Amino acid sequence: MDRNTETAITMAAAEGRFAESGVADHVRELIARDEGEKALTFLADAVEGDRAGLFWLHLSAAAKALGLPQRSESYRRRYAAADLADAIASGRFADAATASRARRLLDEGAVEQAFDLLEASADADQDSGFWISMEMAARSYGLAERATRYLYRYAGTPKKSGPSPEEHAIKSTSSVREGMGRVIDFYAESQPHPDWGRLRALDFEDDLQHLRQWFESVLMSEPPGPEITGLWFGLVNPYRGGRPTADMYVRGSTYDYKDEDWDLRTGWHPAASDARSRVLDAIYRIAYPPFDATGDSSPEVKEAYREAMKGLLGNTAEYSLGFAYAGLVVRWLASEIQRDLFLGDASERVLFTGFDDGDWLCVGALRPDGFVLSEESERMT
Repeated sequence: MDRNTETAITMAAAEGRFAESGVADHVRELIARDEGEKALTFLADAVEGDRAGLFWLHLSAAAKALGLPQRSESYRRRYAAADLADAIASGRFADAATASRARRLLDEGAVEQAFDLLEASADADQDSGFWISMEMAARSYGLAERATRYLYRYAGTPKKSGPSPEEHAIKSTSSVREGMGRVIDFYAESQPHPDWGRLRALDFEDDLQHLRQWFESVLMSEPPGPEITGLWFGLVNPYRGGRPTADMYVRGSTYDYKDEDWDLRTGWHPAASDARSRVLDAIYRIAYPPFDATGDSSPEVKEAYREAMKGLLGNTAEYSLGFAYAGLVVRWLASEIQRDLFLGDASERVLFTGFDDGDWLCVGALRPDGFVLSEESERMT
């Protein structure tokens, strides 16, 4: 069993909810005996609830890696059903019976009828959480036209609740390249532009190896102490070579889920904290003009900058792709770097990413028994 398969099975065990105890220990035993298929069967039979979406996604990835395409597809459909169950749970409907009728249709396998019912019955002021769940479920079921239609409904609603496209990609089993492609597809639907193709072609794999070497070097040269249970991978816009760019850096503190300002009490800030990501730099170069305009710039420079920006993606690309890439990188590092090195003597390392002056996301936590994704966007409990 290769490492990717083992990781997918372990993450499924971490995401699932089980009535019986000792599930994780039994799964580890099956992995040690190289009995991956038995581990899949055991987990699928033991899990409880119909909304354990990430559980089924991890199980699907493991089945695919084990050469079990039919089982992988079956698990993928369970994942899609969980997305649709999220939509049903978050929706507001004029008819109180809509939710129960949609669940019944879903149980009967009448997926398209369930979609039709939910779409027709949704309140006119339905918020974005419902439509993004509908879009993701339709895409998971392979219903491209529906997914596009729901995407436009999402774009036209207030962003009040529900995971963003970036969070959906980060908290999936997609590779970094697949996750970035998923986010690019989402925004390219509503804002077509030739630069999406340039962004899709970036060398993510080369940058990942660079970032792995950077973070391993930081952990070895300036290891965080056991009290550093939270790590912040911040997104910033430093000036380098006389021009602005995008990058990420790392610092750490003692994490307390009850304290919203835990990250402000920095207890670990290594000298080599800047990642110098080539992909983040490339995203910025593609998104903005090759020169900058500040408050001190001449009126001519400011006007030239405004004109140059008319043909570029700007913040749409930098924000969405920078945020998604940082989260995907953090998840990738947590699975790729040797656990003893990453965790040290700490009981856990809760991993966050986001903009120092804006939005953030709790990606998950690395613990002695493995990495687990956060069920919440803003904290790990």
